[in-house]
Amino acid sequence: MPMHMVGLAQLGMPLIDSAAVDDLASMCVGLGRYSFLLSVAPARIPGLTGIPVNPVAIF
Repeated sequence: MPMHMVGLAQLGMPLIDSAAVDDLASMCVGLGRYSFLLSVAPARIPGLTGIPVNPVAIF
């Protein structure tokens, strides 16, 4: 929990729990590439501690 508190509250870093990465793994195998940019843009609502996000992997 301490890292969650530091990451979320002090750094504003999005933390993703329980990500479904099966489709991403299949895409990596299909492309033969295993490095990508992960972009996550949560809504900017002051005081918010959790919101659904749509992460995007850019190859």
